[in-house]
Amino acid sequence: MAGGKGPEDLIQESFAADKTVKICLKAEPIPAPLLEFFSSEKYRNAISRDQNSEKAVKEIRQILHEECTRLKLPEKWIERMNNIWSIEPVGVGDNFLIGELPSSLGKVDLLDLDENSVEIISEPKAPESQTKAPKKEEKKEIKQIKEEEEGDNDDEEKEFDWMEEIELKTLTPEEVKQQLEKMKAGILNGFRHSIDNGPLCGEPVTGVALFVVDLEFYESKQEQRGYGTFSGQIMSAMSQGCKQALLVRSMRIVEPVYGCFLEVAQEVLGQATGLIRKRRGQILSDTMKEGTNWFEIDAEIPVVESFGLCKELRNWSSGSVTIPSLVMKGWRQLEDDPFYVPRSEEDKEEWGDNVKFMTNRARDIMNEVRKRKGVFVEKQLVESANKQRTLSKKK
Repeated sequence: MAGGKGPEDLIQESFAADKTVKICLKAEPIPAPLLEFFSSEKYRNAISRDQNSEKAVKEIRQILHEECTRLKLPEKWIERMNNIWSIEPVGVGDNFLIGELPSSLGKVDLLDLDENSVEIISEPKAPESQTKAPKKEEKKEIKQIKEEEEGDNDDEEKEFDWMEEIELKTLTPEEVKQQLEKMKAGILNGFRHSIDNGPLCGEPVTGVALFVVDLEFYESKQEQRGYGTFSGQIMSAMSQGCKQALLVRSMRIVEPVYGCFLEVAQEVLGQATGLIRKRRGQILSDTMKEGTNWFEIDAEIPVVESFGLCKELRNWSSGSVTIPSLVMKGWRQLEDDPFYVPRSEEDKEEWGDNVKFMTNRARDIMNEVRKRKGVFVEKQLVESANKQRTLSKKK
């Protein structure tokens, strides 16, 4: 994950449904040396315990702080390990939620806060006189009034600017702490939801640190409506904010890779290696077996490209190849940007103006997964708006 924008452009804002809370978030990739440490036995043993409990997170904080110091990472990353609020997903732990709140809000550690009971914001109750069942004549009058009001409200809602209806509140550090106690469950659940359902394909995210850089609290001048629980509003705002922060960065798709081992006759070696490369595979080694004219091929091939590989290999080689052995080997990052559009003159000369004719495997994989899940897929249906008539006029 990489980005070419300034630090301020990377910060995304997300409001709760009732517009009383604004959460500011940004995303950064976790340094590569630290990602390698995640696969170590020491980290696996620490993360295998109840990693979401406050005690476990504090223990993992200490382990990560020591490892960052040993790896001589930048000082800011060493300090960030002490401010981790949550580690996801369960059993893997390669994504962090880190608090970087400004000093004006006070020094707050989310793990030290106690969650309050969920607060329900409901619509104001009507007077008893209005709760009685109206008569038939009154029902007709009420229906007419409602229809007139709905027509007026449609025009009013278009012109309504909700930013004018809220007022920024200045809270003391103690009041901020009380608000965060109410928001704790929503913040953690929203972060978990955004990590489990990434913005590209709805698949898990890996190797990302999300930062809560600021919180703002507002007082609404308008009458409160039934927006549901406060914790639910925060969860939704947090989830949407995390996804927007990830999309601002140039995200990449990571796909699973099989290790492929097979033996081929010397006569069909070129055909076999060409077929593997055609499926975006990489040949790691091809060595001749001593005393024979057979070659041992060690390769890597994406899982999505492995379907039908055995049948195609044997057809092309006329049976002069062993059945390939496929073993899960790891993950490979696709370098293509799924949202890439040629903008410079050089890119337009190479690819043309139409993205349709570009070879972008990352975009193809993303659209295939989205289509399978029923998620919106951006597709150009009309290439030319000019109407064409092929029917001859009757004389």
